[in-house]
Amino acid sequence: DVQTHREPVAQSEKPSPIRRPGGSGEPTVVEINMHVQSFGSINVIDMDYSLDLLLRQKWRDPRLRFRGYKHTFSLSYLKDRLWIPDLFFRNAKYGFLHVITAPNYLIWLQQDGLITFSQKLTVKLACPMQLWNFPMDTQLCPLEIGSYGFALSDLKFVWMLDKESVTLNQQLILNEFELPSVRSGSCQKAYNATGAFTCLFVEFKLVRKFGFYLIYTYLPSVLIVAISWISFWIDYKSVPARITLGLLSVLALMTQSAATVQNLPRVSYIKAIDVWLFACLAFVTASLLEFAVVNMLARRHEQRQLRDELRNLMRKEMMRLGGNLLASGSKKKQRDKTPANSRYGRNLNSNRQQLHQRIEMRRLDASEEQ
Repeated sequence: DVQTHREPVAQSEKPSPIRRPGGSGEPTVVEINMHVQSFGSINVIDMDYSLDLLLRQKWRDPRLRFRGYKHTFSLSYLKDRLWIPDLFFRNAKYGFLHVITAPNYLIWLQQDGLITFSQKLTVKLACPMQLWNFPMDTQLCPLEIGSYGFALSDLKFVWMLDKESVTLNQQLILNEFELPSVRSGSCQKAYNATGAFTCLFVEFKLVRKFGFYLIYTYLPSVLIVAISWISFWIDYKSVPARITLGLLSVLALMTQSAATVQNLPRVSYIKAIDVWLFACLAFVTASLLEFAVVNMLARRHEQRQLRDELRNLMRKEMMRLGGNLLASGSKKKQRDKTPANSRYGRNLNSNRQQLHQRIEMRRLDASEEQ
């Protein structure tokens, strides 16, 4: 029965947890594949993402071969007595094994000593992101698997060749990204102090969906700029209305920009959305500057027209006063019979003319100062 085959494994030969199979100089080969069940949050600020996955490992342990039983049976209860690869995620921030309602792992043993070790894990992985083209960017998020304690000469990880090494849940849906492709391969990590270690990688290509930012960022900013241009059809003399409209447009754009930046990391380079918001802010600010320039030129034009009108009026008034003085002077000359009286009249007329000229000059100077 099955118990007769389990007892030799549990009692006769107990492989040490720190002793790998083989030992003849060849590395122990561990075949790996994984099934991604779901993507968790993809955090742009912290530049990480989380995965729920099923991780399967297969390797042969010649010490566990048996005969007389062709079926596979479970060795999950002997996990602490078996050699298990010290696999870890190189770019993981943290992770855990699911334990509801029991620890989610299994260990199967076949007749030829082939061990299958499967686990359900949740891991949060680092994903360095380049946000130059945000929100029209494409990110390549890696997942790296390696051995922590065994060098490449002792342990080697390979992807399973009989089927796809990395599979995805067919009902997998991402809210903010699309997942058009997944690429897997092998790598090698070498360190001066400890040597070379085996490594496998998976690369998820994430393309950001543009719809959310189109609705909540781009279209509102276009409407704000269009509203600021309404001031071009408002009379330039309506100063409060035009200034209020321009300032409200600037404040609305600054508020929208702050809300967008709040959900992004503080990077030192300019992103595509920054260029768009700066351009919108420049258009709105230009509408305010246009009003200021038009208002200044209009006031100068009005002042120039007022000075010209005053000059024309003063010329007409001076000509009228000069004609009256000449007429009165000729009449007085006829009445005056003595030379003294005629000289007195001429002096009086000249004094009056000088007085009117001084008054005119003062009025012109006052109007020019205004």
